[in-house]
Amino acid sequence: MTDLGEVLPGIRAYGDRRAVHDALRACLGERTILICVIGNTEVSLIPGISAAGRTPELTFHTPAGDVELIYLDRIVNAEDAPQNPAGAPSPAVITRAAMDLASLPFLPADAGVAVKPACPCIDLGGEVARDFREGPALSEDAYDDLLEAGRLLGRELSRDVGFLTVGESVPGGTTTAMAVMAALGYEVWGRFASSSHETPHEIKERVVREGLRAQGVEPGDLDPHEAARRFGDPMMPAVLGILKGCRTPVLLAGGTQMTAVLACLSELGEYDPGRVFVGTTKYVVEDEDSDILGLLRQVGRFALFSADPGFSRSRYREFTLYERGYVKEGVGAGGSQVAAALKTRGEITPRDVLKECERVYERWRESLDGD
Repeated sequence: MTDLGEVLPGIRAYGDRRAVHDALRACLGERTILICVIGNTEVSLIPGISAAGRTPELTFHTPAGDVELIYLDRIVNAEDAPQNPAGAPSPAVITRAAMDLASLPFLPADAGVAVKPACPCIDLGGEVARDFREGPALSEDAYDDLLEAGRLLGRELSRDVGFLTVGESVPGGTTTAMAVMAALGYEVWGRFASSSHETPHEIKERVVREGLRAQGVEPGDLDPHEAARRFGDPMMPAVLGILKGCRTPVLLAGGTQMTAVLACLSELGEYDPGRVFVGTTKYVVEDEDSDILGLLRQVGRFALFSADPGFSRSRYREFTLYERGYVKEGVGAGGSQVAAALKTRGEITPRDVLKECERVYERWRESLDGD
């Protein structure tokens, strides 16, 4: 379970050598489609939990804003452009750049958002998750409906591609992921990343402990579906369903949130690390304030690919904020760059990604200034 080095330009591999080899062999040169599962949880409204928006209230607009910017180059239904309070743009800029460079089809799937995006979006019939300190996050009906809708979506979308790429946009999602893995009995304290510059471990851990106590749950008490329903968010059952229905390998495009999905999959006895693997940014893997590799080691054998978008060389201060830890991941950013590199067999480099990110950002900024 070590750093296996660079496998494509700007892409490093970590984990089990055989799992990494199997993932590369299955996906290199293959077509893919990027599914972005969006959702909201009331957990993001807790002050200090999430920086995926200028204020806690605006985190309810972030998923809609993310996919509107990707689809439309402008904000329509969302009240504000998704960005970190320090001014760093949404990681959706990386997603859009990778899509443009590698001609990746993009499909948002609404698992339960407070604000509907003004662009084509599959409705999975979910709901906004409750604050798990006040009771189960999702109703039994909503959880089951999302699981089944995800299964059908995964089955259909995998008919004509070599692999699926599945991202997410769920503000507060690292806290719900942490709660799910804690309920399953994993060691989670201090290991989960955050959209904040300095991960608010104390707040996140307090909220998770309060939730476990309020619902009378001891670590290891619950089966994976019940843990995800009671402590998770709408993305989790939707993605678990996609994985169940999919006929191809799946690249989970996300950071520490996706470790909870893999933990549930593993507990269900359905995890194959050569078939389901993670793609993220270098900012998550190199984050000294979290430990995605340590979380994945607890799940078992794994393959993880990290992408460098080249922001250290950007002429824009907003992008250099990523290098200083102000933004780490989101909207499938790292995984979309990994998918682009896999599809093109490494023809796309970090220099290409940086140039395209800057072009995308310039368009977005002009659009937002015009509003």
